[in-house]
Amino acid sequence: MEKENRVGFGDVLITVAVLMMIMKWAGILTASWVAINHFNLFVLIYLVIVFFIDLTIQVIDSAVSKRDE
Repeated sequence: MEKENRVGFGDVLITVAVLMMIMKWAGILTASWVAINHFNLFVLIYLVIVFFIDLTIQVIDSAVSKRDE
């Protein structure tokens, strides 16, 4: 199976979080920074959960492919 290079939902969330923090530091974005900081916390929690789910899927997929050989 070839590795696919596509942009996923997690990549979009990381990009948005980074852009929002850059705009915060540059003073471009004027919004509730409490909401933005909670959003960044949500992104971090989401990415940790997705990482563990993806890791579990990869380990199971690897074990199944080794067993099929």
